[in-house]
Amino acid sequence: MDNDKKNTPSAKTDSLEQDIWHDPALHQALTQIRDAQAPRQHKRMAFWYTGMAACLLLAVVLFNKTPSTSELTVAKAKVEPLYYSTASAEQRAFELSDGSSIRLNASTKITVALSDTQRLVSFDEGEAYFDVQHKPETPFQIRSFYGEIHVVGTEFNVEQSKQGLRVSVYEGVVEVINRHGELIVLTQGQRVSLDTLGQFEEKTRFDEAAPVDWQHGLLNAQSIPLQLVVERLNRYSHKPLYLAPELNTKKVTGSFMLRDVPASVRLISELYNLKINENKDNIYLSAL
Repeated sequence: MDNDKKNTPSAKTDSLEQDIWHDPALHQALTQIRDAQAPRQHKRMAFWYTGMAACLLLAVVLFNKTPSTSELTVAKAKVEPLYYSTASAEQRAFELSDGSSIRLNASTKITVALSDTQRLVSFDEGEAYFDVQHKPETPFQIRSFYGEIHVVGTEFNVEQSKQGLRVSVYEGVVEVINRHGELIVLTQGQRVSLDTLGQFEEKTRFDEAAPVDWQHGLLNAQSIPLQLVVERLNRYSHKPLYLAPELNTKKVTGSFMLRDVPASVRLISELYNLKINENKDNIYLSAL
C-alpha cells in the first residue's frame, strides 16, 4: 500500500515540489530575504531569484497537474486505449471486453479505454451504433467535439458530422451534455442534434422499431440538409462528391442507396432539378 501511495501523481508532484524548494539557489535567495540587514542591492537580487524560482515551481506543478485530455483518459482507464476505424464504404463490428458491442459505419474513427471504474470512448468522426452492457457501477461515456454522452446500459446511434452531432436512442436512457454544460435526457425512440456551436436543437421522435438504415445499405433522409446527405454519401463514394454552396441548406427527403452512390446522385438530381458535373476526379452537384 505504501509503495502505491509513493507512485501516485499527487505523491510524485509533492516530491518534485520538495526537491525544488530544497534547491540551493532558492534556499540562498530566501535566506537573503530574511536577512533584514542585507544591502538594498542584495535584497533586489534575492527578490529576483525568488521570483524566478517561484515561476519554475508553478510551471512544474501546473504541468504535472494539468495533463492533456488523452493523458487523462489513459490515466483514468489505467489501460492502453484501443483504436477502431473503418475505411470508405466499409462497416465493422467490435466486441469490447466489458460485453458491449460497437458497429462502425464507413469512414469512422473512435478510441476506447476501459477500466474497472469507467468506460471511455473518444468519438473522432463518422457514425456508430452502440449496444452497451448494463453496468451501473461503471459509467459509459462518449466524448466528442460537440459534447458528451453518458449511459449505463442501452442501445443508441451516434453520428458526428461537419453539421454537428446527432444521438438516437433505440433502447434505454441516454444523457447528452453539450459544451455549455446543458443536459438533455433521451428515452427510447427519441433523438436530439447539436449544431456546430454545440447548441441543442429540438428533441424529436423516430420509429425505434425500424432497422438502422445505414446497417442495411440505405440513407433514409427526412427533411435534412442536402449538405448532410452529401457528407453521408461521401463515406461510400469512390469519387469525392461536392455541392454548390447555395444548395447546402436545401432540405431533402427520400431513401438512397449507400453502396451505389452514382445512382443515388442521379435520383437526387431528378427529384430536385440539379445538374451533375462528373469528371475522373470528382462529382459536382449544382442548380440547373
